[in-house]
Amino acid sequence: MNTDTNPKQNTDQLQNTDQLQNTNPIQNTDAITEDNLVQNNKHKVKTNHGIPKSTWIRRAILLVLLILFLIGFNQSLDVTSFDYSNSAIPDAFEGYKIVLITDFHCKTLGHNESTLINAIKDAEPDLIVITGDMIDEQHEDVTEVYQLLEGIHDIAPIFAVTGNNEFDPMAPYTKLVELYSYYRVQLIDDQLIEIVKDGASFRLYGFSAATNYIKNAPEKLPTPDPAYFNLVLYHYGSSFDYFENTNYDLVLAGHVHGGQVRLPFVGGVFGNNYSHLELFPKYTDGVYTLGDVTMILGRGLGDSGAPRYNNHPELVVITLHAGDAEE
Repeated sequence: MNTDTNPKQNTDQLQNTDQLQNTNPIQNTDAITEDNLVQNNKHKVKTNHGIPKSTWIRRAILLVLLILFLIGFNQSLDVTSFDYSNSAIPDAFEGYKIVLITDFHCKTLGHNESTLINAIKDAEPDLIVITGDMIDEQHEDVTEVYQLLEGIHDIAPIFAVTGNNEFDPMAPYTKLVELYSYYRVQLIDDQLIEIVKDGASFRLYGFSAATNYIKNAPEKLPTPDPAYFNLVLYHYGSSFDYFENTNYDLVLAGHVHGGQVRLPFVGGVFGNNYSHLELFPKYTDGVYTLGDVTMILGRGLGDSGAPRYNNHPELVVITLHAGDAEE
């Protein structure tokens, strides 16, 4: 057996080994260059730890939509002011302010109702009127009503009529009447009151929500005297059609809760009718006119079954002006 090694082969192998040992890995590696580092970093920014940018965009859009949706349940108080002019209003009542409270439903608005009380004080009203549904069958405790009346009874005279919820057999109506009596709130269901100032006066009519003839036989309504400015308190703003041609001047009302859910550019969605579902009701909030009769309809303060959406609780302030609107 020939065991001799070819010296040339050994030399070649040694040279190859030396080449491998002396190879500079940095010079022969294309992966770690300045350009590649930049490209890798860009790639990492785009993927954001493996999550595509499009996914982050979708998540951001969903978050914004969720925030906008939740904002719709905001229950901060709105104060809406209206100016009403009528030549039948005596000069003595120029600038006379009326605060309208409707559909309170034992709503909590600030600690001890402080938010609502302060808003009423800030309005500096000459008269406070309540058009029903201060209570309902869901609230046996009337603490919120007590707190509200405790805070406002000495601001201005208060007149009230009943709403449909006061007549619910489960509603604490007796407690409400006791609070009205204690805080000198005059309940004027189906009564006529004369409001006097500086020798002049206007007439205030109160109609109970249980006064069925308003819907069934409106011709039975008392005939207003055209020599006076005739103001009506009535719960059912949805029944304004029945006041057409009655010669009343101004109706203050509630009940509809502003349509409960309100959509931009559309308004109220649901009517407050217990007998059937009413979509996009005719009357939801604001000012309406039929012939010579005007209604100011408040959105109310409380909830009715379902929570309000995009529909803040509302306190209404009406300022009376002597003379026609054109003047």
